[in-house]
Amino acid sequence: MNLYVYSVNSSHGKKKTIKYIESKLRRIYPDIISISYDNIDTIDLQDVSVLIFSGGDGIFNRIVNDCYYYDIQFGYIPTGTANDMGHNLGMKNVNTAIDIIRSKRIKKIKLLECITDTKTKYFLYALSIGRMSNISNNAKKEKKRLFGKFIYILRGCLYLFSKKELIKFNFGGNEYKDNVKCLIVTRSKYLGGMKIQKEYNDGLKVFLIHNILDIIKMFIFNKLKSFRVEKFEGRFDTCVSIDGEPMYINHCIIKESKNEIKLFN
Repeated sequence: MNLYVYSVNSSHGKKKTIKYIESKLRRIYPDIISISYDNIDTIDLQDVSVLIFSGGDGIFNRIVNDCYYYDIQFGYIPTGTANDMGHNLGMKNVNTAIDIIRSKRIKKIKLLECITDTKTKYFLYALSIGRMSNISNNAKKEKKRLFGKFIYILRGCLYLFSKKELIKFNFGGNEYKDNVKCLIVTRSKYLGGMKIQKEYNDGLKVFLIHNILDIIKMFIFNKLKSFRVEKFEGRFDTCVSIDGEPMYINHCIIKESKNEIKLFN
């Protein structure tokens, strides 16, 4: 079965856009079935061989966690606000993504895993800890549609005045604690729609943001110092965002997973 799953809640997930994507995909897969993500539970995913989905980074994360253990070839079409994963994968727009799907070239992408006291959650590009994580967590859908990725810049300006928080963490066999506005564990080239480093998937790195100067170094000049890690462990009592979605935990271990997905790229 070939399946197209769309999100109507993404910033650019309008009916007109979805219809356009459906028409393009039917030229590649004439028998493709189209459903909203809200109805994905009605499909037996064991019968799916190709799953193409459109939406933002949050939908990408949910699809991965729903489906990573099935033998499925995935295709992604970015229609979200920041579209960090779309940028990471070289998908500038809907048509570029469809061209990539049409090529049917498969790339295996290792997942990252966030191990908490109760479960393991998989993700693809970034986890942030601290009040500034709420930049994406609490952004309203209607404002994201109105302002696009600039809503994150506007909200980020507000959080510049938030208090620093103590975060305890461990990597490389050493224990640390620091008062920060935000701690980011990532392998992403983009964050909030803005470039932060040269390559995607160039190892797992930790960024510490203490002040506005660090933000300028990271998002304007891509020069903020980072620490390369194989495994990160943190303890905290604050906000957490994973691939742009809120997560409620106070302890986690982050590392590269043995699990991977097959993605048209």
